[in-house]
Amino acid sequence: MGTFFKAALMRALRTVFQTALAMITTGAMGSDINWKTISIASVLAGLTSIATSLTTGLPEAEDHGGTGTPGAPGTQGTPDSPDSPGSPGGPGEDPPAGGAP
Repeated sequence: MGTFFKAALMRALRTVFQTALAMITTGAMGSDINWKTISIASVLAGLTSIATSLTTGLPEAEDHGGTGTPGAPGTQGTPDSPDSPGSPGGPGEDPPAGGAP
């Protein structure tokens, strides 16, 4: 199985468990847990996650030195990137003294 499909599957499983946990937690407050609704919503969330991964891609599936999303296309402001505010040469840096552009 390729890196993309492993990453998509891991993301989908996390989504399924997060959805189930959120629904169980909110259902427990009212002491009415509908397991059928939780199961259906969780599976649909997982399928939606896979569909989203197929259409938009996964930054963690791309080769970025094994670090995952930091430095992935579309992310900015990571501590290691030169375009992060406050880093030397970044957009948040003050211009040099002496009026140089």
